[in-house]
Parts: sequence; structure tokens; C-alpha cells
Amino acid sequence: MNAMNYQATKNYQKIQVEAARPERLVLMLFDGAVKKLGLAETAHREDRLEEFHSHVVRVQKIISELLGALDASKGGDLAENLERLYDYMLRQLSLALVRRNLEQVEEVKRLLTELREGWQGVVDQNASEENQSTAEEEESQSSQETRSPLVTSPYAASRPAVSTLNISG
Repeated sequence: MNAMNYQATKNYQKIQVEAARPERLVLMLFDGAVKKLGLAETAHREDRLEEFHSHVVRVQKIISELLGALDASKGGDLAENLERLYDYMLRQLSLALVRRNLEQVEEVKRLLTELREGWQGVVDQNASEENQSTAEEEESQSSQETRSPLVTSPYAASRPAVSTLNISG
């Protein structure tokens, strides 16, 4: 990819991240982590250990970002369970780096894939409920009440600080 195309791709990705809703950012983080773990597996199998290390470290940063975005006051037990799970994944990835072993990488990839699928369900449910809510609001413009959040998220309402973390590259 030439430098101009690379820069255009980076700018597009930056705009996507900046415009995304918080629940979409979480999906992007999951997607980036799963992609990087796939690349780490390939690099390991091809004996490119420096590249393997780089990809695993990138995933550790993504998981740390997810961990830092948790909000125990909104997520309660779910946020606490996710915190423990993310901590476990970080330890597994550290072991993978020390042992240069794929078992831990594969396990973390499986866990992240499952979490991503569950989170996709939450995003889809929110979108469905928002669409239904918008249709109902259009029918009755007289109602001025403020709606509560559709689903309590274990993540903070503010965006994760992904501006310093390149989830795709």
C-alpha cells in the first residue's frame, strides 16, 4: 500500500472511531484484538517471533483499554466479572509471551470472540429498541419525558481513550 492510501485509510479509521457510539467502540476493540491474535498465531506458526510478540503486546493494550473503560457503578456484577476476565486474559497473554506458546493466545482469542458475540447482541438490541422508541416518539410528539438508558452498560458512558490506541494497525 502506498503512503497516500495508507494515510487515507488511517484518516478514515480515525473518523470512524471519533464518530462511533461507546458501544460501537467496544465492538471495534474486540474486533481489533481478535484480528491481532489471528495475526499473532500466524506469525508464531511461521516462526516470526518478533512479530508474534508485537501483536500480542498490541492485544494486551486493547484489553487494558477495555478494562479501563469498565464502570462498576453502571455495570455492577457484570463489570466486576469482566474485570476479572480481562485480568485473566492479560495474565494468559503474558505467559504466551514468556513461553512463546500459542495455547494461551488461542484461549484468549476464544474468550474475546465469545465476548464480542455477546456484545454484538447488546448493540443489536439497543439499535432495535432505539428504532422502536424513535417510531413511538414520532407518533406521540406530546411526550417530553426523558428515557433512561436502554441497557445498563458495564462500560463508562465516556469514550475509551482509543485516540492513542490504533486498534487496526
